[in-house]
Amino acid sequence: MSFLTLSINESDLHEVPVMQANERVPVTQAHAMPVNEGSSGIGNRNDFDAINHTMALSTQAMTAVSNMARRLQARVQENQQWRDEVCLLKQQVVNMCKEKKELKRKNAQLENAVQYYATVIMPRLTEIENRERHVTEAHEKLLREVKKKKSVKPSEKLPVIE
Repeated sequence: MSFLTLSINESDLHEVPVMQANERVPVTQAHAMPVNEGSSGIGNRNDFDAINHTMALSTQAMTAVSNMARRLQARVQENQQWRDEVCLLKQQVVNMCKEKKELKRKNAQLENAVQYYATVIMPRLTEIENRERHVTEAHEKLLREVKKKKSVKPSEKLPVIE
């Protein structure tokens, strides 16, 4: 009999006996295995039946382990997809926080501009509008006076302004 080294993880190495082609199968191990019908071993069977039954049980066990491995692999892939989605969502949150911060900064700038307009520009604009109204009124008054003076006949004396 030779030995095969198996590793579940790198720190846990085991040497397992491996049957060679010319060696006799250890039937004593097969005789101790429980069967589905009950907890009694298969020791009351002959070597060939015990080996066949052991092989059938081994095949069933390997199929079950293989199915579990496939389901586990599917779960691992699903978990990886969820982790990827969580990372993507975290990045989106970070980007949105940056965007929110930038929008707050721009909003503060706009509020400052509105405040400046309300406190500085509006009074100046009101003052300019008032001056324009006074200039317009003075201009209209002057035009009326000029019209009056043109309408005076040359024989009439114009009042002297001193």
